[in-house]
Amino acid sequence: MHTQTHELIILETFKLILELINTLLIKGLFASALIIILTRLIFKTKISTDLAIVILKWIIISFSFLRLIDFLIQLVFFDTNEYSSFINRATGPYYWAYWCMIISSTLLPLLLFLKRPGKNVYFILLISILINIGWWFERFVIIVTSIHQDYLPESKGFGFLKLIPFELIAIGVFWGVLFLIFGNIWKNRYLEDEEIIDDSSSAG
Repeated sequence: MHTQTHELIILETFKLILELINTLLIKGLFASALIIILTRLIFKTKISTDLAIVILKWIIISFSFLRLIDFLIQLVFFDTNEYSSFINRATGPYYWAYWCMIISSTLLPLLLFLKRPGKNVYFILLISILINIGWWFERFVIIVTSIHQDYLPESKGFGFLKLIPFELIAIGVFWGVLFLIFGNIWKNRYLEDEEIIDDSSSAG
């Protein structure tokens, strides 16, 4: 009994961390990708966007893996009520919305492992928009299947840190600018180190 409670606490903590990352970082990534695209179009080569794109790509891939782990953990550690709810969502009358949620927010981001799509900022923008669409499908699935089964979802986790779209865009812009600044500082630091090495090797 004690180990089951301990496992439940770990699962709830993992879900809370996942939702916090989703709310404060992932949902605004489309705005981050737009900022990177605009910076690339306006400033051309004056501001480097390559490292910002790589950071964005790996954040999306990492989140996708966390979602996949969460999905697999739920399959293994379901109790009876949650298992019947899972089966209803995956095979019931609204199965299409559930599988759209899984595909768009968990499986499609793994395409960023491929070389060409992983370097294409427009494809990263598309994936970040699809992740947000998956998030809306998740809300749809929770609400509609709960009403369909004549019970409302518990308040745990549902609606945690609700943000209006303006706040999501502001968070995305913040992260996009932060990625660009970090990428340019890193690039300039790397170029300075290269110049020092070149100077020392030419002097010797």
